[in-house]
Amino acid sequence: MLGLLSLPSAAASHWVERYYGQSIQGWGSWFWDTVKGGAVALVLAIVLALVGKGLLKVGAPPKTMTTLKEDAEWAKHLLKRNGK
Repeated sequence: MLGLLSLPSAAASHWVERYYGQSIQGWGSWFWDTVKGGAVALVLAIVLALVGKGLLKVGAPPKTMTTLKEDAEWAKHLLKRNGK
């Protein structure tokens, strides 16, 4: 997404480089290089996001014996209150 936002300034920069003879790369070649760079960045971002998600424990914390006992007491209290 950020690459799309910076595309106009990158194109302007390439135009200046071509105007002053600092670049001989054509527009088609420049655009293709830009697309390939964006694709590589996207793939890398997806891989890093998936790896990061796998490393981070996303979700409820594991139940401990204390929380299991509290849950059992709560369930017993609820059953007594409902008359079962």
